[in-house]
Amino acid sequence: MATSSISPSALRRDEAKALIRLYYQQLTKGCGQDDCDNDSCASNKRFKGDQLTTDEAAAKAIVLLKNQSKLCIPTEANGYKVGNPLPVTKPEPVENEIKYITPVQESGGKGTPTSEVGVIYTKNGAKPAHEPFLTEEEIVRLISKDDGADSPDYSELTTLIYSVFSSPEALNKSFLLPSAEGPSGQITVDVESVRRSYKYIHDLEVERVQNSFLHAIQNYCNNFEQQCKRGTSPILHFLNHCVIVFENPLLHSPEYIEHAFPKFLQALSLLPIESELNLINWFASYPPEKLLEFVNNLNQVITVTLVLSENRKRSVHSYPAIVAAAKGMKIFYLANLVASVKAGKCRPGGTYDRLMRTSRLALLQQRLGVNPNDIIEPLIQFDEFINEELNNMINIFTDYESLFRSQFSFFAYPYLLTPANKVEKLLLDNKTAMLQERRRILLNALIHGQQLMELPVLLLRIDRNNIVNETLTHLEAICEDAPDDLRKQLRVKFNGEDGIDEGGVQKEFFQLIIEELFNPEIGMFIYDEEQRHYWFNPTSFESEGQFMLIGLLLGLAIYNNVILDVHFPMVVYRKLVGCNIVFEDLYSSHLQIAQSLQSLLEYSGDDVEETFGLTFQVTYSDVFGDLQSCNLKENGDTIPVTKANLKVYVELYTEWLLNKSIEVQFKAFKKGFDLVIRGTSLVELFRPEEVELLVCGSKVSINGRHCLLNWGLFPFLVFFLSTVSMAAIASRSALACCHGR
Repeated sequence: MATSSISPSALRRDEAKALIRLYYQQLTKGCGQDDCDNDSCASNKRFKGDQLTTDEAAAKAIVLLKNQSKLCIPTEANGYKVGNPLPVTKPEPVENEIKYITPVQESGGKGTPTSEVGVIYTKNGAKPAHEPFLTEEEIVRLISKDDGADSPDYSELTTLIYSVFSSPEALNKSFLLPSAEGPSGQITVDVESVRRSYKYIHDLEVERVQNSFLHAIQNYCNNFEQQCKRGTSPILHFLNHCVIVFENPLLHSPEYIEHAFPKFLQALSLLPIESELNLINWFASYPPEKLLEFVNNLNQVITVTLVLSENRKRSVHSYPAIVAAAKGMKIFYLANLVASVKAGKCRPGGTYDRLMRTSRLALLQQRLGVNPNDIIEPLIQFDEFINEELNNMINIFTDYESLFRSQFSFFAYPYLLTPANKVEKLLLDNKTAMLQERRRILLNALIHGQQLMELPVLLLRIDRNNIVNETLTHLEAICEDAPDDLRKQLRVKFNGEDGIDEGGVQKEFFQLIIEELFNPEIGMFIYDEEQRHYWFNPTSFESEGQFMLIGLLLGLAIYNNVILDVHFPMVVYRKLVGCNIVFEDLYSSHLQIAQSLQSLLEYSGDDVEETFGLTFQVTYSDVFGDLQSCNLKENGDTIPVTKANLKVYVELYTEWLLNKSIEVQFKAFKKGFDLVIRGTSLVELFRPEEVELLVCGSKVSINGRHCLLNWGLFPFLVFFLSTVSMAAIASRSALACCHGR
């Protein structure tokens, strides 16, 4: 069959847009050839994308263009050809119908616009008694009126759509609820009516009518921007406009994504915080699949802008469309958090009050009372907000500088970033602090004539044979005298051994001390063979200082970009960032106990006391194997567990197991960790799942063998692993043998 291979780098922007549409039609309608063998064509009998939604197909079309995928040449019956630019027509006013006069037109095409911006006029220049507005009934009437004609052109509908969607004042009065008498700044749109109206128009499949929305929104944005500059913006009514525009089913199309939609997103970024809160709470009532559709539309704006860019070296910060989409994404990110809380998929309490931040995102989170760390299971997975193309193009150094210049920075929107890019922020923070310290030392030496001191590093001189005690002694002294030194670059020197630590000695140090601290014979931790992780031993005889040392080591490893071969259950990282624990956390640390308690909760009988014979007392074994007991509440050994108090029993058992039984050990452990990361952006940037990646890396598999991926080396490892994955099996085996694993 006939195909064409086209390189996006050689395309003009209009051709690229046309190809996106062709790929979209190929995915949704097919090429019409019975013998099609293109896996990305709907005409292929083996095609697996027949369940794609329109948004998913649009996103897939962009990926196909980027990957230079096979493009079918369709049959004439399918009505589209390769290379033809998409026709875009601007609606013309109809005789005796209303038309929208822009400020420039009103002033004769030059000079300062008059005071009446966005006014609707009739053909003879007189103002009508009432400004036009749209309702579902009016749209149905106009469609029915033209349907009866021999050659319907829907001119009256086209002009009315263009007039209303061009005018903020006219749009204010459109698609209102019957009782739309709420206070200013509240959303009063009849959403279901808007959706039905869009469907009526979309089902017409009349390009002239659909394009009227496109041009009107662009005109609207120009008007809105001018009114903002003049201080006459109808900002309190803009929320209605947001709802109406976001419901447009054509937002994912190339024409909207390149021009109209980004301009509207720029207008959206002008909203005051109170209006943003109203909009977030409004969208939080939407079903997850609808919210995900909005997220995908915004991601498509970013991806298409980058794909169609003629200068691949251009900074992503210089694209107004990308900046506007990134800012607009926070509306749906926070709506997702609010919706997840309303669905009961969150833990009690909140960690947002512990974060000392003043960013717009932080302020919104505080006002809404939500934090991503408190969400047990988000309705939309957090990965959906990450745009890989964007993350590949971000210049981390430029973004970091922008953050400190109070300019737009992606670091202010961490939900957009991959862990690899967020790690760079921590490393840059550390390097910046070191440079400032070096300048201070040099300046003091020059002014006071002092001898130039050694470069500011955290130097540990350790005896191999007493590595734990000496490390603990050194670090305790640093914590007392100069705790900020803990975030300096770590250098290790073993006593009696020559050489300079260029990273190898440092890694050996971490390996040796972790092996000793987690030695089962010491008894600080209990290793779960089934789940393959360590848990704190509640009956350990080791000092609090040694548990604090482990917390210090975790923090030092993060700031020195060292991966540790130590695995804790996820609940440990949640506790580290300040989350309150819930029953669901028990599954990550004590799977069998969690399953048993869940079975107990699901028991339907009323004879809980007789069947299970439980009391509010738990038993456990100490380091010598002797049984010990602990009451979950006062006189718990005399209080039976019944159907009525079963839930309380499970909550108290969970609290005892994850908190109270290890309170001393974990408090010391967290104290050590906090000494290193306090005052940093770690908790602001990373969710608990991502903190785990910082500590112990991400598991990847090569030929069935597992290794840990260091996020700090992520760009190199992506290339390396992709190369290894294409190597022959024999070569990969040889590589694994050379590595000694």
